[in-house]
Amino acid sequence: MRKQRFAIIPTACLLAVSLLLFGPRHVRAGSGTPPTVTVEIHNFAFQPANVTVHQGDTVEWKNEDGVAHTATATTPKPGFDSGSIQPGGTWHYKAQAKGTYNYICTIHPYMKGTLIVQ
Repeated sequence: MRKQRFAIIPTACLLAVSLLLFGPRHVRAGSGTPPTVTVEIHNFAFQPANVTVHQGDTVEWKNEDGVAHTATATTPKPGFDSGSIQPGGTWHYKAQAKGTYNYICTIHPYMKGTLIVQ
C-alpha cells in the first residue's frame, strides 16, 4: 500500500508543473475584469507593433510623443478609429470581434501595427 501512495506524488507534481507552464495565458484578477494590454506610441512607432489579445480584452494606446497620433484600423472594415490621441493622452478599445486588424496612424501613415483578436 505504501508504494502506491508514493507513486501519486510524482504524478501530482508533474500535473502542477504542466499547469504552470502550459496553463492559461491570461490570468484574470479576482474582479473578473479582462486584462488591459498597453501599446505605447513612442518615437513615431507603435510599441509593440504586433499585439495579440482575447475577445473582450481592452487595448490601451498611450501617446508618449510630443505630437498627436491616431490608431486607425485599415482592415477589416469597419474596424476602429481612435481619433486624435493628444501628447500624454490615451485611448481604449475593447476587442469585441475576432480577427486580424492592421492599423496605422492616419497623421503619420508610415506608423503601422497589427492587432490580433482571438
